[in-house]
Amino acid sequence: MENLIYLIGGGILLLFVYKFAKQVLLKVLLFICFIGLTIFGLYYFAIGPFSGNFLHIDELFNKYCETPNSPTCQCIVKPLKQDMNERFTKAELSELKKDRLQTAYVFQKSLSEISKKSKACLAEKDQDQLWSQFIKENLHLDNAIVDEIESLFHEGKTSLDEKIEETKEAKENLDRKYTN
Repeated sequence: MENLIYLIGGGILLLFVYKFAKQVLLKVLLFICFIGLTIFGLYYFAIGPFSGNFLHIDELFNKYCETPNSPTCQCIVKPLKQDMNERFTKAELSELKKDRLQTAYVFQKSLSEISKKSKACLAEKDQDQLWSQFIKENLHLDNAIVDEIESLFHEGKTSLDEKIEETKEAKENLDRKYTN
């Protein structure tokens, strides 16, 4: 009889804990969904920190070349701009400005092409730390790629397959520009 009372009391206690935990868990999940949707909305509609294509060469030039003789401008941004201008027409560069994903890819490719020369130039000016500073300030683009893939997932599998195919073709076209 005593065990039955403990069993019933434990069952009632478990029921209260379950109801309370369910309410708290639901509120936490709703809050996480709200935050996720807010970030997605900011990214999708290009609002706030997602408002510009911060890796486009024009944006980088405006940011780092306010003083044209700065080491970052001389050793990184100008060679980066020169590399991109050699590989792309002005029309292609302006078209890249519309697609942050492709801009990020082109930025990474061009940056890897000029990295040795840029590091040597910075070393000549005794400013080696500027390379890592530039990278830290600008290469947080994996999150943008993840956001792009997540938005595609919500549009459906067929849309995702089409976008992947387009992205592969665009990537191959961009890769052809980097083969010598």
